[in-house]
Amino acid sequence: MLARLSWKQVRGSRLLMGLLSAAAISWLVFAILIYLHFNTGAIELLNLVVSRLVPINSRFFLTFLGIQAVLAFFLVLLLVPPVFSRDLAHQALAYYLSRPLSKLEYAWGKLAVAAGLLSAVTWIPGLLLFGLQAGLEGQGWGRQHAHIAVALFLGSLIWMAVIALPAAALSTWMRRRLSATAALLGWFFVPGIIAGIINRGLTTPWGNLFSPLSLARIAWLALFQITTPSAHPVLHHGRMPLQAIKPVPAWCAYLTITMLAAVCIAILWRRLEPIRGVRG
Repeated sequence: MLARLSWKQVRGSRLLMGLLSAAAISWLVFAILIYLHFNTGAIELLNLVVSRLVPINSRFFLTFLGIQAVLAFFLVLLLVPPVFSRDLAHQALAYYLSRPLSKLEYAWGKLAVAAGLLSAVTWIPGLLLFGLQAGLEGQGWGRQHAHIAVALFLGSLIWMAVIALPAAALSTWMRRRLSATAALLGWFFVPGIIAGIINRGLTTPWGNLFSPLSLARIAWLALFQITTPSAHPVLHHGRMPLQAIKPVPAWCAYLTITMLAAVCIAILWRRLEPIRGVRG
């Protein structure tokens, strides 16, 4: 019931349709890039050289996930703050929870639409692309690169946790849609600035633990098994590097994301109290 109500509130939004259309176009572009690798007629017609086409590897799928993640973030801005803030602003929470409905069922009902749409623009199209590539390539490509499929699924879940749970927690905390939206934007971009200051000032990569975007990137790189050069070489008198600073281990990013999710769930659970809904 709650999921249907939430869907009715947003289904007529032009911005929602625009975001979903952009996600579909993005998928189509990546699908065409995969198809061109196996269509000699199209390659000859377009006067292309196979070696010059975008290679279909882990970075290809990571790039796709990154583009879809941006669209998913805007979907969260559109979908999550209104469904919680509206109930709290109109003191409707006590009405819902006076029925045979637990706080867990209420929260899931409110987040179900967002979870479904986020899945529709992240891991579902990602796995479709993976299946397209595996089917066209053949020769056991899918089995050999199964880690990409796992990375697309888990990476999408990580991103959904990083953006949707804070959005829900902030929405119940701020109680107003505009305030929650502004807080969510600040939550995403301000910590990145702080992380950059820490990294530059202390010549360390550990400031990335304060940035949700950096946490997601570290987790994605590990899942897709992509190695990057060591960051921030330590210079000796501004000339030759003495050593390179090791990047933040992936397990630290996983642990931090898990702690973040736990804190958001605790806030959400605490704020979803009927007495608070009545007092406003």
